[in-house]
Amino acid sequence: TAINLLYLDEWEKNLNENCGNRACITLYACQEGKAVCEDNKCEFAEHDNEKSCISAGESADKYSHGIYIGSNSCCEGLLKIPVKDYKDGECYNLFDVGTVCSECGNSICEEWENKCNCPEDCDEEFDMGKNRDEQLKSSCLDEQCSNLIDSDDDGLSDYDENNIYFTNSELSDTDNDGYSDGDEVKNGYNPAGEGKLLIF
Repeated sequence: TAINLLYLDEWEKNLNENCGNRACITLYACQEGKAVCEDNKCEFAEHDNEKSCISAGESADKYSHGIYIGSNSCCEGLLKIPVKDYKDGECYNLFDVGTVCSECGNSICEEWENKCNCPEDCDEEFDMGKNRDEQLKSSCLDEQCSNLIDSDDDGLSDYDENNIYFTNSELSDTDNDGYSDGDEVKNGYNPAGEGKLLIF
């Protein structure tokens, strides 16, 4: 049956009624229209019957009920990577999905990437949080994520250092007393100078 994936659910019951046990040929590029059986082409798609490239994070190949239902090219600069899950130190294939288009290799661990399908972006160091700030800096626009970034790795976010404690977000020990700014705050001391921490 030649169908468009966008209409697969809607047509699924019609396919069984109309096609019976005949061969199923799935064309991802078919546009909106009625389902047709056997080797018929997408006769309802007179023109523009090719889907544009697949963007980052979108499924490139997909399986449904064990049947392969199509593939398209990833947009320029993107690669097809397998959809896998990482849990308890093991990699697992996920059911009913195949590959996803991704800019694997750009040093940003995207939500659909992990160390199983893109280890160059999602290595052990990232998983442990050591590369987190660099990744946030490169993926956040303007300063919208400054409340998450800790440039000097002292346990206080840049936002908190600049707006609450008035410490230097580039120095882990602003007052140079041998204790990190984060440790001083945690223990009730002023990270910017002497004495107890006072916040108004």
